[in-house]
Amino acid sequence: MRIKVSSDGISNKNRIALNATVLKRTTSQVLLSFYFLFTLFFIFIMPLSANASSNQNIQNVTKSLRSEVNQNNMLELYTSQGCSSCPPAEKWISKFKNDSRLWKQIVPVNFHVDYWDFLGWKDPFASAEFTKRQREYKKTKRSRVVATPGFMVNGRGWSGWFARMPLPLAQGKPVGVISAELTQQQADIRFNPVNPIDEDLQVHVAILGFDIVTAVKRGENAGKRLSHDFVVAGYHKQPMKKVAQESSAVLSLPDVSEFELTQKAIVIWVSEKNQQAPIQVVADWL
Repeated sequence: MRIKVSSDGISNKNRIALNATVLKRTTSQVLLSFYFLFTLFFIFIMPLSANASSNQNIQNVTKSLRSEVNQNNMLELYTSQGCSSCPPAEKWISKFKNDSRLWKQIVPVNFHVDYWDFLGWKDPFASAEFTKRQREYKKTKRSRVVATPGFMVNGRGWSGWFARMPLPLAQGKPVGVISAELTQQQADIRFNPVNPIDEDLQVHVAILGFDIVTAVKRGENAGKRLSHDFVVAGYHKQPMKKVAQESSAVLSLPDVSEFELTQKAIVIWVSEKNQQAPIQVVADWL
């Protein structure tokens, strides 16, 4: 058999073997280079990126909230623009805007229900979710009736308003601290209870509107201009994740862009999952 030899003295067979060796070495060098760059990325660049992201999140925080450890008082009003008995209750709750105890000792929340809408006037702030909330209070025997105006104080029915009795503010017992970091779009919320809580928790976030005036054209209040404060314009709730004794959640803030609100506040409260009664609540102006 004759073996062809090139002009440089290397046979074709040896040249193939030589090329294979060179290719193998080149591939190894390329892989080593990629490994080096990959290692460099995770050691130096990733931490810088994470820090930059963390710093960006810190810069995006627009407001921080933190409750006291003692339980705050949450006042719930259930009302409707379609109810002729409700304007006096709305006027009464509006007085808390100028109360020195606002947010620190009293957190009023004005829920508009939808079961009066059938009379011909659809309340723009009414929600079936709020109707369900009021009915759940009765179902769990925390309230005797489902009616408007209806009042709940710290998750218990209160009828003292009809007898012009003072609001029964509790001397809050130590229950735990709610803390929240707000950005333009979301809230990072944590709850640290004083005593262990076995049940799963959920967090509620409401955006309240103030100085709202509505010209009602139909229903029991036809022809009247109704004023509202502390009215819930947007509401979200979400289960919280528990790690050790801390429960936390990150959720989007309610969108209230459909309403022209000149003044707003945010209310955040924590309850047992599938329960309405607040364990702790924190609130402030936005």
